[in-house]
Amino acid sequence: MLLQSPGKVPKKVEVHLPGPSPRTAKAEAQNASPAAKKAKTQHSRSMSSISSMKRTNDDATDSPSSKKPLSAIKRKRFATPETVDDNASVAESSISMGAGQIRRTEAERIEYFNNQPDCSNIEPHNVTCTRCNKVVQLGRKQTYAVRPWETHRIRCDQKVSAASHFGDDSASMASESGGRKQLTELQRKEVLETDQRAETVEHDRVLCKKCKAWIRLSNRTKYSLYNWTNHQAKCADAVVSSRVAMAQRKISLVNDAQAKNPGPRSVECRNCGTNVALEGEWDYTLTSWELHKQTCTISSKAKTARAPRSSASTSASTEATVVAGGGAEASSSRGTKRRLEEPELEVDDPDARKANRPRTETYEPVQKDPPSLLGWFLLPFKAFIHGFKEGISETPP
Repeated sequence: MLLQSPGKVPKKVEVHLPGPSPRTAKAEAQNASPAAKKAKTQHSRSMSSISSMKRTNDDATDSPSSKKPLSAIKRKRFATPETVDDNASVAESSISMGAGQIRRTEAERIEYFNNQPDCSNIEPHNVTCTRCNKVVQLGRKQTYAVRPWETHRIRCDQKVSAASHFGDDSASMASESGGRKQLTELQRKEVLETDQRAETVEHDRVLCKKCKAWIRLSNRTKYSLYNWTNHQAKCADAVVSSRVAMAQRKISLVNDAQAKNPGPRSVECRNCGTNVALEGEWDYTLTSWELHKQTCTISSKAKTARAPRSSASTSASTEATVVAGGGAEASSSRGTKRRLEEPELEVDDPDARKANRPRTETYEPVQKDPPSLLGWFLLPFKAFIHGFKEGISETPP
C-alpha cells in the first residue's frame, strides 16, 4: 500500500465534453412553426403597406416644383390611365385626415362618380366622359378606381380650356380689311341657326343633320363656333362643293330641250324667245329658269296639243286589238286543227333517226313460231346481223 506524502497534490485533468451545436439563423427559420411564419409575414406586409401609404402621402404633401423639374411633373401628370398602376388607385382612394388614413369603400367611390357632372355610363371598370365622349378605363384590379378618372380630368380640362380659347377666336369672322371681326352671342347664334347643316341648335351643342350626332360647343362661351367648324371639316362630304354643284346645274341646263343659248347668267327660251336672267349668288342658278318654265304659256299649249294625239293613237291601237281579237274568234269557230310542229332535221345529218313508216290497213303481222331455248340465246346476235345488213344495203328490204 502506497502512502502519499503530505507535500504533494494530485494533478487536475480538464476534460471538454461535446455540447449542443449553436443554432444559426437559417436553421431557426427552417424549424420555425407555420403559425410564427404566418404572423411574421403578415406583420411585414402590413409594415410595407403602411410605409408605402406614408410615402404616397409624403409625395402628395411635398411641393413637386421644389424637388422635381417641370418636365418630370408633366410626364407623371399626363400619364395615360392604362399605364397607371392599379395599386396607386388603391392609395388614391384613401383620404388623409390628421395622422390617420381612411380608405374609400366601394359605395363611397360609386357616390363619388355619381357626383361628377361630366361622368356617365358608370361601370365597375370604365366610365364615359361627357366632355370628350371617350371611355375611360379604370383598371381591372379594383372596381371604381378614382386615380385614372382624375388623370383623365386633368387632360380633358386642359383640352376644353384650349378649345374654348380658340373657340372665342373662331367666333370671329374675317373682315374686308383682312383683320378679324369679333362676333357677339346673337351673331354666333344666327350663324348656327342659318346653317343648313345644323338640325337643332342649342347654346352648348348642335345636332348635325348629316351624321345625327350632337356636337358639344363650349361650356364657357355660348354658341361657340370652334367645335362646329372642326366637325364640319370632318363631315365635309355631306355638303357638295360649289364647283361640283355649279357643274351639275350647268349640265342640267345644257340638256334642257327648252333652253337655247345657255349661259352662266342668262338663257333664252326656245318656245317663247324670252331671255331669262339667271339671278343668284352663283353661276347657273336655275331658280328663275324653273319659274319661267312653269309660267311659259307656249310650252303649256304645246303640252295640251300633244295630249289628243296620244289619245287618238291609243284609240286606234284599241280598235286594232278588237279587230284582231274578232279575227281570232272567227278562225277558232271554223274548227280547223293546227298540225303539230315537228323539228326539221337536215338530210345529211348522220345522227338523224329515220322516221318510222306508219302501218297501213293491209298490214298483217308475221306469223312465226317462238324460238327455242337456243334461239332465245341467239336472238340478239341475229338482230345485230340483221341491222348490220340493213345499214350497209342501199335500199331497205
